[in-house]
Amino acid sequence: MNFKKLFYSIRYTTFSQLVNRLKLMIKRKVMEAFPGYFNRKFKRRALFPERSDELPKPIFTNRKGAFKRGDEKPGTFSLAFLNESRTCSLPLNWHPGELEHGTRLWKLNLHYMEFLEQVNNEWFTKIVADWIEQNPPYKKGYWLDSWNSFALSIRVVVWMQQIARRKEYLGESFLGEVSESIYGQLLFLENNLEKDIKGNHLIKNIKALLWGASFFKQDTNVKRWHAVGKKLLQQELDEQVLSDGMHYERSPAYHCQVLADLIECYLMLDDQKIKNSLEVKLANMGNALMKVTHPDGNISLFNDGGLQMAYAPDELLEALGKTIDFTPDERNELILKEAGYYGLQKNGSYLLFDAGKIAPDFYRPTAMAISFLLNGR
Repeated sequence: MNFKKLFYSIRYTTFSQLVNRLKLMIKRKVMEAFPGYFNRKFKRRALFPERSDELPKPIFTNRKGAFKRGDEKPGTFSLAFLNESRTCSLPLNWHPGELEHGTRLWKLNLHYMEFLEQVNNEWFTKIVADWIEQNPPYKKGYWLDSWNSFALSIRVVVWMQQIARRKEYLGESFLGEVSESIYGQLLFLENNLEKDIKGNHLIKNIKALLWGASFFKQDTNVKRWHAVGKKLLQQELDEQVLSDGMHYERSPAYHCQVLADLIECYLMLDDQKIKNSLEVKLANMGNALMKVTHPDGNISLFNDGGLQMAYAPDELLEALGKTIDFTPDERNELILKEAGYYGLQKNGSYLLFDAGKIAPDFYRPTAMAISFLLNGR
């Protein structure tokens, strides 16, 4: 272990992040060592979740482009993530050996399962059932992709939103199976929140808990998910949304992701005081988004990010206008002082430059370097 690198990695990291990282490391090692025991324990739980009579429906349109049904060979389809397309069939290989190394981003995108938004009901049923069958928790490396808390948070919300759109076309047996899986995944998530990484990851966790609390009828667990999600959201809002409206990771692409997540959190909240506070944050974030958006409608590519990794700015602003009373600011002077973005738009010309921090001091070292140094990855 390189202790010099470790020192420079953790010197800005908060004590609570380090404690939460150590807790997760210990938990993962124990569960990986005895996967059979913990899987049996996980399956023995008597779960009888009841879905709400009025399932919460998504505000955003279905994403497209990742899934394409095979034309030449029946039963095949292709999945395209990160400019790489792979031909697939069922049962799907959810853990290709060649994707077990490096960034694992293609494999993570596979387990996000956002591609399900564009499949028909038959494919939706078969692919979800296949994932449930092949992906029990606690296998070696479970926390890296299939039961990664970030991937899980995205996946369960996709499932819940698609069920709300398709439920009359899905069989009751399947709905019972998938509802039980969602419920179990949310119980897992509650005990594996990404408090060590924080940032957009924790916001995704919070949204999943709040959405689950509206998807299921009230019971002890469901009430607790809403309470936990609400408490964490209150704690994170002031820290993660800067005074100028930018998300504190200072990436326009991540800003779009977090804005979408917070809009969806807003729709799930039942506490008007928190909603009022969040409404102010959302309005500021909407104005900040406009300032880092080019005249062609695409975001500026500062810091980590890409053009296709979040909803487009115009779709976000449309959703924002449907959710809160949002009035855009004038855009001539582009000043986001705390985030460090400055620029000018005039007579069809647009200039923006970044003179601020790359991210919060603690964020990147914690998420990347500590994971590498202490876990050997």
